[in-house]
Amino acid sequence: MAKVFVGVGHGGADPGAVGFLVEADVNLAEALACGDFLRSHGVEVML
Repeated sequence: MAKVFVGVGHGGADPGAVGFLVEADVNLAEALACGDFLRSHGVEVML
Protein backbone atom coordinates (compact mmCIF):
# COMPACT_ATOMS: atom_id res chain seq x y z
CA MET A 1 0.00 0.00 0.00
CA ALA A 2 1.25 3.48 -0.84
CA LYS A 3 1.81 5.89 2.04
CA VAL A 4 1.84 9.69 1.77
CA PHE A 5 2.51 12.41 4.32
CA VAL A 6 0.82 15.74 3.51
CA GLY A 7 2.53 18.70 5.22
CA VAL A 8 0.27 21.72 5.58
CA GLY A 9 3.13 24.19 5.96
CA HIS A 10 1.49 26.95 8.01
CA GLY A 11 -0.68 27.20 11.06
CA GLY A 12 -0.47 27.97 14.74
CA ALA A 13 1.66 31.08 15.21
CA ASP A 14 2.56 31.26 11.48
CA PRO A 15 -0.50 32.16 9.38
CA GLY A 16 1.54 32.72 6.20
CA ALA A 17 0.30 35.42 3.84
CA VAL A 18 -2.70 37.36 5.10
CA GLY A 19 -4.92 39.51 2.94
CA PHE A 20 -8.20 38.63 1.30
CA LEU A 21 -7.45 35.03 2.36
CA VAL A 22 -5.32 33.56 5.14
CA GLU A 23 -2.74 31.21 3.64
CA ALA A 24 -2.90 28.80 6.61
CA ASP A 25 -6.66 28.36 6.13
CA VAL A 26 -6.30 27.70 2.39
CA ASN A 27 -3.40 25.27 2.95
CA LEU A 28 -5.38 23.32 5.55
CA ALA A 29 -8.47 23.05 3.33
CA GLU A 30 -6.36 21.84 0.41
CA ALA A 31 -4.44 19.34 2.55
CA LEU A 32 -7.65 17.87 3.98
CA ALA A 33 -9.22 17.59 0.51
CA CYS A 34 -6.04 16.00 -0.86
CA GLY A 35 -6.01 13.51 2.03
CA ASP A 36 -9.65 12.58 1.44
CA PHE A 37 -9.02 12.06 -2.27
CA LEU A 38 -5.96 9.89 -1.69
CA ARG A 39 -7.69 7.80 1.00
CA SER A 40 -10.61 7.18 -1.36
CA HIS A 41 -8.05 5.68 -3.77
CA GLY A 42 -6.53 3.34 -1.20
CA VAL A 43 -3.55 5.41 -0.10
CA GLU A 44 -2.58 5.59 3.57
CA VAL A 45 -2.37 9.30 4.45
CA MET A 46 -1.01 11.18 7.44
CA LEU A 47 -1.30 14.95 7.88
